[in-house]
Amino acid sequence: MADTEHTGATTYEKRDVSVRPVAIVTVAILVASFLVMIPVRLLFAYLKGREQAQQTAPVSLTRAQVPEEVPEPRLEPIIGQTLAETRKRELEKLTTYGWVDKTGGVVRIPVERALELTAASGLPSRAGAAPYEQFAPTNRGSEGAGGSDSRAASPIVSTQVGHE
Repeated sequence: MADTEHTGATTYEKRDVSVRPVAIVTVAILVASFLVMIPVRLLFAYLKGREQAQQTAPVSLTRAQVPEEVPEPRLEPIIGQTLAETRKRELEKLTTYGWVDKTGGVVRIPVERALELTAASGLPSRAGAAPYEQFAPTNRGSEGAGGSDSRAASPIVSTQVGHE
């Protein structure tokens, strides 16, 4: 153990790192980086030029105006038709009389007149039809998403006052 004891003086390494090999390695890394960057930049320039050559010019640059015949599928049945014209045609169909199928005897009547006729004559019903059942509100909170429906279990038959 006596061989490993120090005599009280602190020692350090007296030999230093040589600057020349560090500088050579640094310069070699920089040169290699620049030598790699040159082909990469050339490759990017080539690929960018090839991509631009394959791209077609936008429509607004190649054609000065919209063609007369728009190809299918058309978004408007008649090119240039406005919303007001469409609404005018639809309103005319809803407010006038006309034939839907002349051979079959099907006519079109105005909506107001159809409502008046329906209110006067009532809605058609089947003979012997059961009264409308009003169902209780559903309660699925405890049964979860796949639970049973409480409407099927407890129908409430609506009562009509004044009918016998």
